[in-house]
Formats: sequence, structure tokens, C-alpha cells
Amino acid sequence: MKDGHYILLSISDNGEGMDKDTTQNIFDPFFTTKDVGKGTGLGLSTVYGIVKQHGGHVWVDSELGKGTTFNLYFPLVEDESVSVADSAKGFERHRGTGSILVVEDQNDVRLIASRILEACGYTIYSASSGNEAIAMMREQDLTVDLLLTDVIMPNMNGEELYAHLIENYPIMKVIYMSGYTQDIITQKNVLAEGIDFIQKPLTVDTLASKVKEVLERQISN
Repeated sequence: MKDGHYILLSISDNGEGMDKDTTQNIFDPFFTTKDVGKGTGLGLSTVYGIVKQHGGHVWVDSELGKGTTFNLYFPLVEDESVSVADSAKGFERHRGTGSILVVEDQNDVRLIASRILEACGYTIYSASSGNEAIAMMREQDLTVDLLLTDVIMPNMNGEELYAHLIENYPIMKVIYMSGYTQDIITQKNVLAEGIDFIQKPLTVDTLASKVKEVLERQISN
């Protein structure tokens, strides 16, 4: 870890704890100690990825029978406040038209993505699961230009959702999003190579520019 000033977030429990072999693997994508079907093995690796993206570090200390402590270090930064006027210019730069279906099982991520895209001028529909999205499309007789979906979700993942929707909406485009890098997602055979992908955490520029790129490609094609 580089020298500097950090904020420490420490989280501890008094549960069963973990042995050395487990602690060495807990941040690996898709590693889980839960029974089949009860865990994706994505939670801690997502945390690790987000902390690293922000220049931070994660340490874990655990002992069987005594519990576990996670220490998350985030680097302090100078105030980089953005004015309301600058924010408005950012949205205007990415302004576009079209309808987008946002499917994400995490409420806060779904809300953030929806608000960013609404501010850019898009018509937004949102759902918390693949099944909800399918029912919404059918019951409201919707036609959307783009599906923005999380990769890993309970019961139906993003790729399965798109495969289902594309049967009835063949011109619909898709962008997948995940807390993992695209390399990890493709290496684990969760998604095919060459897909349109955006990594969480989402920012206005990365999300809005990717959406505009894909929709404009749709128009040109």
C-alpha cells in the first residue's frame, strides 16, 4: 500500500471464522463456501474490485471459532466538487433519444442508472429481475431500443434475459454491467467475447457515453 492518508472502514463479526485456505481465496470471482444454488461467489470479489478501482486496499483477518475482521482502506482526496452548471453540461453532452429497460437487482444501482439516463433524455423503464422485466414488457406492450442489464442476478442472469427478449424484440440492443471486469466475466464463460459491457461502479460519463455509442450504432445499422 502506498504511503499516504487513508480512511479506514473496519467491519468485524464474532461468527464461525475462516481457515487460512478459505481466506486466501475469498476474493476470487465465483469462489463460495455456500451450498450449490445458495451463493454466486461474487459478493466479496465485487467489494474487492470496487475498493481497488478507488485506489484502496482490503485486508482480512479471520480465525476459526473467533470471527472475522475486514479492513478497507480508502485514500483521502482533495475536494473535487463539481458545480451544478458543470453537471448539467455533462448530461447535455451525452444527450440522446430512445427507450431503455434497466434491469438490476440492487435497488440503489438501478436507481442511479435510471436517473443518469433520464437526465440524458432517455425514456426509462426499470425492473429488479429478469422475470419482472419480461412480465413488464408483455403486460405493458413495451418496445424498447436498449436493454441495460446486470450480468449476475437471482433466477435468471442477464444473458438469459436478453436471449428470451430477443425472440420477440429482434432489434433490441443490449449492454451488460457488472462489478467484475469484462476479462473475468468472459474467462468464467458467463458472457461471450465481443459484447457491449460496462463495469460498476457506474459514472455519468462511462454509462451515458456507452449507451449513446450503442444506440447510435443501432441507428447506423
